[in-house]
Amino acid sequence: MAWKQSASNEVPERRGGLRHAASAAVRLDAGDSQVEGQLIDRSATGFRIAYCSGELSTGLEVDFVIGDQQGRARVVWNRFTQRHWESGLLVL
Repeated sequence: MAWKQSASNEVPERRGGLRHAASAAVRLDAGDSQVEGQLIDRSATGFRIAYCSGELSTGLEVDFVIGDQQGRARVVWNRFTQRHWESGLLVL
């Protein structure tokens, strides 16, 4: 898979799906903890969120609610920006 360079030239882009900017409240439930965040973008197979805590670990499966949609997803990656945490999730 070829890497695409991100717009900011900070991190090589590895996601392959077409993404669409989005904005909505997101709630993730990992059983013993919940994370509330903001949807950044979504694709046919997953979504990216921003949130304040670092409670999501790679591989963790969570139940999600985004507006009137709900389902199950797996945390694929995490990173900390200067302002918040971001995670990419794959819808299961």
